[in-house]
Amino acid sequence: ALGGIYPPSDDMIMIGYTSEQTLEALYYLYVDFMKGLEDFFTYKQDDGRAYYVRGVRDGWEIDISVALSGGNLVGIQVKPHKEY
Repeated sequence: ALGGIYPPSDDMIMIGYTSEQTLEALYYLYVDFMKGLEDFFTYKQDDGRAYYVRGVRDGWEIDISVALSGGNLVGIQVKPHKEY
């Protein structure tokens, strides 16, 4: 699968890869991983072409997007969690 790790800023890492799993399977994989975390949030786009999951785990903000784009594309952004 196509993938890579990118540092878009000094305090963030982005991981991207494509998968042969269905969008729905990928979405529920990450929902199961993140459910119950601080600031847990999920969203499914109405047309079923993009899903989002986010939460805070062990002091890290984790944002995951799964989209139908060039294959089933997964993007994971991780950065230190800053309490407001």
